[in-house]
Amino acid sequence: MTTKATAIQVDLNQPKAWGQAYLTCAMRQLELLRELEQISKSQREMIEAEDPEPLLLQMTIRQEIIDKLDALQEQSRDLRAAFDVHANRLPGDLQNSIRSTFDAVSATAQSVMRRDAADQDRLQRRRKLLAAELAEIAGNQRANNAYVQGGASTGGTGLMQDHQA
Repeated sequence: MTTKATAIQVDLNQPKAWGQAYLTCAMRQLELLRELEQISKSQREMIEAEDPEPLLLQMTIRQEIIDKLDALQEQSRDLRAAFDVHANRLPGDLQNSIRSTFDAVSATAQSVMRRDAADQDRLQRRRKLLAAELAEIAGNQRANNAYVQGGASTGGTGLMQDHQA
């Protein structure tokens, strides 16, 4: 369940304060993305495993992290807008820290997205394989049922019998 995030207020007369608040948000975003990256690294084995429960649990944890990222994004909306327009009012070291943190955020997000795309392909292949296996099982079951029913309608048992003449 997602709660409504309250945006962090920006006082343009205090650039160092809102710049530091934005850096703090960016660092928290990076921390959450690194958690997501660690989870995404272990997904491959879970996708290939026979037991889907660990993967489902991991997907729940992932969603919680994504919800936190969404809330953080909403909270920092005004800070981001202020940075986009007024970054030149920030001390140089703070500007550089924010930019380098967001470079790391971007790189980590790209890493997660690439891994997720590969995992999505794996899941699609696995789904197709399972569907084919189920279709084969269903076909075998229909053939078996037809054989049994065919044997019963002719008065037989549906089992092959060896008769001696």
